[in-house]
Order: sequence, then structure tokens, then C-alpha cells
Amino acid sequence: MNTTDTCETELAALYASGLMPALPALTGSDKQIAWAEKIRAGKVVEVENVVVTEMQRVCAATRLLPHLAAVAAIDAEMAATLVDQTSLKAAERTIESYRTLLLAASASWWIDHRMHDIEMLAR
Repeated sequence: MNTTDTCETELAALYASGLMPALPALTGSDKQIAWAEKIRAGKVVEVENVVVTEMQRVCAATRLLPHLAAVAAIDAEMAATLVDQTSLKAAERTIESYRTLLLAASASWWIDHRMHDIEMLAR
């Protein structure tokens, strides 16, 4: 199986797994929890979009490996190493930071941060 096939398989597995970790029960008053659940649901959609985009970016990079090798006058193994070390690690860090964001269990935290975009929250 080549790198592109592996990447596509991993992306399909992410879709199949639901992309996101199990979300913890929120803590707070009933009113806070009800409001925070709506806020968090919207952020889950945003995070799913980021995760899919990152994985698609990595898949696209792996598809470009032969071209990168040709243009940069390096062998395919070196090109794969460059893509693996840069794109894959960066994507893993990005995906993990967004997924971790969703583990916040305090309803008040979600309410207090409802106006922040997910890029800012994931930092």
C-alpha cells in the first residue's frame, strides 16, 4: 500500500470513528448546561471541519511526493521524509489541540468563550 492509499484509509477511519472524542458531561447549573451544550455543538462542527481539512491537506501533500522529489531534485524517500516530518506532525498537533479543546467540561467555560473562534481557543 502506498502513502496516498494509507492517508486515504486514515481519513476514512476518521470519518468512521466520528472524528471527535467522547464529550464529557458538562458541569454547572441546568440553565448553564443547556446553553453550553448548544454552544459546544456548534464548536464540534467547526472542529470536525478543521480536522477533516488538516487530514485532506496531508493527503494532498502525500499525493505531491513524486512531484516534490522531481522538482527539488531529491529522491522519493527524502521527499516522503520531508512531508512526514512537517505536514504529518503539524497536522497531528493541530488535530490534537482541537480535539482537546472539546474536552472542556465546565458549562461556564463554554459560555464565557462562546464568541471566540476555535483557532483562538485551540492555542
